[in-house]
Amino acid sequence: MMEKTTCNQEMTTQRYSNKEQKVFKTKEKLKDMLTFLQDYLPLANVHSNNFILHNIWDEYLSEDIKKELKLMTDDAVLRLNERMLQNQNEYVQAGQTKATKNNADWTFSSNYLDAAPRTGKVRNLHDIPVFPVEWKHHSIDHFLKDAAQNTLACSGLVSSLDDLICTDRTPLVISNFMTSKKCHEVNIMSDVCSYISKNAGVDVIVDMGSGKGYLSTQLVYQHNLCVVAVDAQTINTHGAQKRASLLGKQWDALVRQAEEEVVEGERKKKGKKYKKRMKKLAMSGNVDGEIQNSNENTEYNVSDEVLNDIQDLMNVSDEKSSNNFCCENMGEISETEKDNLDHLLNDENKIYDKSDDTGHKEIEDKLDCIMEENNEFNGIEHNKLTKMENVDLHDQLSDINNVRHSMEDSTSCEKQSDSKSNSYHSNIRKHENENLSNNNMKDLHLKESKNSKKEKLSRLYYPITVYVDESMDITELVKQTGAHSGEATLMLTGLHTCGSLGSSLQNMFVNSSPTKVLCYVSCCYHLMNEEFVMAPFTDGHEEEKPGFPMSSFLREHEVGLGRAARNFASQTINRPTSEMNAKSYPRSLLQKILYDITGHVDDGWKGLRKLDQKCKDMHQYVQRAFEKLKLPTDKITPKLVSEYVKRYKEEEKKLAIFLQIKSLLAPCIEAIVLLDRYLYLLEQDCTTDVKLVQMFDPVISPRCHAIVAFKE
Repeated sequence: MMEKTTCNQEMTTQRYSNKEQKVFKTKEKLKDMLTFLQDYLPLANVHSNNFILHNIWDEYLSEDIKKELKLMTDDAVLRLNERMLQNQNEYVQAGQTKATKNNADWTFSSNYLDAAPRTGKVRNLHDIPVFPVEWKHHSIDHFLKDAAQNTLACSGLVSSLDDLICTDRTPLVISNFMTSKKCHEVNIMSDVCSYISKNAGVDVIVDMGSGKGYLSTQLVYQHNLCVVAVDAQTINTHGAQKRASLLGKQWDALVRQAEEEVVEGERKKKGKKYKKRMKKLAMSGNVDGEIQNSNENTEYNVSDEVLNDIQDLMNVSDEKSSNNFCCENMGEISETEKDNLDHLLNDENKIYDKSDDTGHKEIEDKLDCIMEENNEFNGIEHNKLTKMENVDLHDQLSDINNVRHSMEDSTSCEKQSDSKSNSYHSNIRKHENENLSNNNMKDLHLKESKNSKKEKLSRLYYPITVYVDESMDITELVKQTGAHSGEATLMLTGLHTCGSLGSSLQNMFVNSSPTKVLCYVSCCYHLMNEEFVMAPFTDGHEEEKPGFPMSSFLREHEVGLGRAARNFASQTINRPTSEMNAKSYPRSLLQKILYDITGHVDDGWKGLRKLDQKCKDMHQYVQRAFEKLKLPTDKITPKLVSEYVKRYKEEEKKLAIFLQIKSLLAPCIEAIVLLDRYLYLLEQDCTTDVKLVQMFDPVISPRCHAIVAFKE
């Protein structure tokens, strides 16, 4: 007993020693990043709308940098991101990290933030229209190297996915019902959540900001985990229910396709010619001939093909009729039922009269509707998902057989000449009788599987609409949904939690004793509030707790970033661009015209977003903008607008170059936000381990880093 106690004490001491090392290293990296960024905060916060109005090119770039940029070709400018990534990879491979000098005496000091008017400790950056940048780098190459070092990749704090989960299983990629990007994210995230939750003994996973239920339904269907899906919008909850219902009908077929891809390296698609040939083969009555001469694998594939056709068609017409049967477990159907379905295709049924193209188009349209956030889901009952009715496939097929046999008898009395048709039906009945006794157990297994699948969603999936804040009692929420009535061990998760939801998740995790695991990926950093920088816009949640900074270390130094900087943190340098593009140039030119004619720029001018994309030329754009803002348009003539376009023609290319330079700061800004959250969790006594994990491919999903934390 004494030895066991001593061992536990040693493990606890080692664990907290590791946490202390992580805390120290995280603070040092934050010092490095903030030292690099503090002088470039004006550059990070400048708005492209004011590029022409405030002469941003001359005011925010040094003479050395401007001179070098002017000599660069368009291709060289476009390759700046690539050069930065190359520097980053070189540092990572060499294991180099940049050390800040005199870290013990370090303080956060930004002339830009110091110049802002204050209300207590809160700075108002909106009252600083122009603030020239003090460039400490005299060349682009020098700037790129420092920018590359101040990223998460070079921090030495990011774990790989292999460090988080240990499994040799080849994951199944369920690629339907989602975009390729969402498929990549959901498949990885669900595997990680499943592995962590099962190892931690989690009873219920709470998916915060679940949206349309992509992650939640994957955890339920693929991993058989109990999930409470929480979202603030009713339309999302209803959409998630409808999507889950449709997904449940298709799931077995999707899994078979994924397994086929793992085994054979690709998913085979049966064309219309193949399907027509199989239909003719069945209608010819050549059961004892060509079909029986086929090998077992071919027979299995033919049956599966028929089943998939029927399944797709039933799902297409599901909303049009309540009498359609639901093929919920097509992977375990008996041979008798397969032959019955073969015969079903012989009838001139309206279901099969649909062309393949029409059927597939209806399915695609149906999926597109699910992907869109529209109001079509508002009429769906909240508990529709848990009341899905599944008609027994075996009983339905028996009824169809009875009708078919009676029709055969009447036809044989009237006409005896159709020997081929009678021979076909005779062979079918003979085949059914021979296999009936052998398939009794299979039929029983099918019914049991269908019954369990019928209850799966009602047992494991609990979607609910509620606004999330950190004061929420998660345990009580789980009890109210009926997911678990006792003392449950909980896990909090979220895939791309928007704005302050990420910081709220962390506070809920820390304050909820039953919650033992946290795993989430952030996004939309501009939608959270800062403690030391005033929010320029109001969104109805001004009183919510600031989401940055969270760590006591950054709060002690009163670190601020600014909304525009946090907004730009969502930009990525991992996706290559093929052309110089300044999409915000028309809006920038409009800003100049607005100021010259009205004499001011009003923050209340809204509704101009993407208006230029709906106009044929710049004159129409300016005209419609003035009308939308309810400003007089008597001075807006084609000649006036043409003169502005000609005068500021070169500004378009300058703006494209400027945005390219500014984008190099984005990885550093995102790193500061995420390391602040990471450090906050490390500072808590209740956490035993915290990891910052690169979860996704940054080219596919730029917001690719997850924060994972554990408690005893």
